[in-house]
Amino acid sequence: MLGAFILWFGWYGFNLGSALRITGPDQNKIVSIAAVNTTLCAAASCFAALFSNYVLVERETGEGEFNLTCAMNGCLAGLVAITAGCAVVDPWASLVIGVLAGILFLFSSRALVRFRIDDAVDAVPVHMSNGVWGGIAVGLFATKSRLEQVYGEVSDQGVFMGGNGTLLGVQFCGILFVIGWVTTFMFPFFCILNYLGWFRCDVLNEIAGLDLSYHGAKYGDVDSIDKILEAQARIQQRGRTNPRHRFSSNSGSTPVRVTNSSDPPV
Repeated sequence: MLGAFILWFGWYGFNLGSALRITGPDQNKIVSIAAVNTTLCAAASCFAALFSNYVLVERETGEGEFNLTCAMNGCLAGLVAITAGCAVVDPWASLVIGVLAGILFLFSSRALVRFRIDDAVDAVPVHMSNGVWGGIAVGLFATKSRLEQVYGEVSDQGVFMGGNGTLLGVQFCGILFVIGWVTTFMFPFFCILNYLGWFRCDVLNEIAGLDLSYHGAKYGDVDSIDKILEAQARIQQRGRTNPRHRFSSNSGSTPVRVTNSSDPPV
């Protein structure tokens, strides 16, 4: 939670700091609206993610939960979504952008789990999904008066504000360019890492946790972890002779929960 608030505070350096580089008589107005929109969007996204998750969990299990991690990631999703348009949208629009950012984060995160894509810190839902949404939001909600304050004379504005779609098309072109650039340079890089076996650690180290196996961290119940590693090693050994017993996420094995000695009894 502290880390999320540190990031939120630092985000004013992104948005307001960038606005301070603009020279002209309207600089104070630009900085002010950037600060207001950054705050509103982050807060709206935080609440949207928190309560949307509560509703979904309640429908699935019969009892909702207020998930703090979901709320903090929702907050970061709102910060990402408002960065592109912090100085060119009205405050009410930043609330709309934030609410949709929180919901988009939640469903993107669940989609990764559904498709069995590992993203432990939800970087893709926070940064990629809402980075794309933030770019699109400019083409929908940017007002001509605020665009002129920042950029001078402009020929279009957001579609929802009476624009003809030119700005929205430009935003889409920018998004597609970024996706193409990253894919072109990073996809071969990750393929090479995967070929060399550096893309993923050993399955036993995954079970123990990289803090313990790679970074030397110590936990209270190390004996339990050792027993789990021994059991999984036996399972993996049997899998070499019988593929049906190979440890995998599809093998039907029941996941083992590692508890700290200080945890209260269940």
